[in-house]
Amino acid sequence: MLEFLLLLLPVAAATGWLAGRKGGIFGVTQNTLTRPAPEYFHGLNYLLNEQPDKAIEVFIRMVEVDSETMETHLALGNLFRQRGEVDRAIRIHQNLVSRPNLSAQLRGNSMLELARDYMAAGLFDRSESIFAELLSLDSHTSEACASLIVIYEREREWQKAIDTAKHLHNKTGEARNEVVAHYYCEIASDLLQEEQFAEAKAHLNNALTFDKHCARADIMHADIALQQKDFGQADGHFKRAYDKDDSLMPVIIVRWLSAVERQSDNTRLREFIAGIRKGDHDFEIVSAIADMVERVDGKDAAEQMIKDELVENPTLKGLHKWAEIELDKSKDSERDKIRVVVDMLGRVIETKPSFTCNLCGFRGHEIHWQCPGCKSWDTVKPLKSDDVV
Repeated sequence: MLEFLLLLLPVAAATGWLAGRKGGIFGVTQNTLTRPAPEYFHGLNYLLNEQPDKAIEVFIRMVEVDSETMETHLALGNLFRQRGEVDRAIRIHQNLVSRPNLSAQLRGNSMLELARDYMAAGLFDRSESIFAELLSLDSHTSEACASLIVIYEREREWQKAIDTAKHLHNKTGEARNEVVAHYYCEIASDLLQEEQFAEAKAHLNNALTFDKHCARADIMHADIALQQKDFGQADGHFKRAYDKDDSLMPVIIVRWLSAVERQSDNTRLREFIAGIRKGDHDFEIVSAIADMVERVDGKDAAEQMIKDELVENPTLKGLHKWAEIELDKSKDSERDKIRVVVDMLGRVIETKPSFTCNLCGFRGHEIHWQCPGCKSWDTVKPLKSDDVV
């Protein structure tokens, strides 16, 4: 309740000031400036008795809205919204918007806060309508565009999000090219569900036009090429994605290996494997390479690779893989004991996340191009499997 009392101090001050300026309001004349209007005490009493709805009605009636009292109205409404009492915030801000004699600036401020109220209440269609009106009035462009983009992301209206981001850039100079590239990737992803490959590729090219460093667009290009059995193209796109963001290697390694292998070029395949083994010791990558080594050079070579890697870079995943190898080679009398170890390590590994957001710390088991936690784009990356045994 202290917050309300603090807010009422400027209300009372504004009331007295208006009385002095205009020769008296609500029965307050210049001869009685030191006496606050009775309505003020009624409103204060309602707040003290935790009857905010009655208090709102009193203060809405009591204070004339102009540039001097507007901030108090807005602050009172915002306080209700912050406290989670959105319906009361809406009532206050609706009252402000409905005033016929507000200046364009004050009306814009009131509309902005009412749109924020609707967003907080989950009434996205109403908030979208007000934000769009603010844009048409060229008022609060940055805030309206940013909020509309949040709404369009939530509703997966990617083209509207793109158009709004472009409008923001044209009006304010604020560019969101990296995010727009992801919007184009989202459109392409939806098109791929319907096997519209040409249209999807066009949107991926748009993504790369906005952000030439967009590794996601190259990965999606590579996946399309794989599906169309153009393995050389897929290889090239995976290479470009890796050059742009090498942290994504655990995400693409299996598909990239497939693209290289299916070109039937053993020299290229061996060079590829050797290059990766030199540069990266994450076990997800090592495991994928070991599977390929087994197909090319045999099971013994793959097992030796796993063993060498485990000795040099011990990890739980590496130990689990080695235990699986030993299980396959074990005698019947030892099999049950080793299986217990394999199962136990497997359960431990399952509890460990594979991806984390570098911004908010969200952790999960799969890649998210938009973090489910903080809603940032391209911040979720694979975790290194370097948990030492």
